[in-house]
Amino acid sequence: MEKKKVDLGAVAEETEKSAKAFWGRAKDSIVRVVDQNDDGALDMEDVSAIAETISNAARTTASAVKANAEERSREMERRMLQPIFAEDLDTADFLITKLVRITDIDKKRAESVVCQGSIGYVTVQKDLKIINIFKDKIDAFGLTFYPDTDCELY
Repeated sequence: MEKKKVDLGAVAEETEKSAKAFWGRAKDSIVRVVDQNDDGALDMEDVSAIAETISNAARTTASAVKANAEERSREMERRMLQPIFAEDLDTADFLITKLVRITDIDKKRAESVVCQGSIGYVTVQKDLKIINIFKDKIDAFGLTFYPDTDCELY
């Protein structure tokens, strides 16, 4: 069995040529991908275009996150304040409870975006559901109150 001698210098030279060719192709591929203005080189115009694209994407993402947070906040406020709207009266889910209260709109509901246009709200006290009707919206319910609407509870 004869042993072959390996010329390490030649192997190193071949490896260097292969590595240079590989990095040259990689650099060309990267420049093609990153070159935004198609001038064949990576320059400040390309960096500026990339930065603008990233900035626009960040703004869009931030807007979406903000809108999502605002919607969640409104939904939580809607669950807390439980407003009643005229269109809710016609749904199968809405039932007039045995206890109805005539009231003025409070500051919290008057200033709330989710309560704009509401005609009343629902409260629960010790497992007793109460329909609170705003004095100026009594007609929307189509109810008659005896002897009149000057009492608070019916």
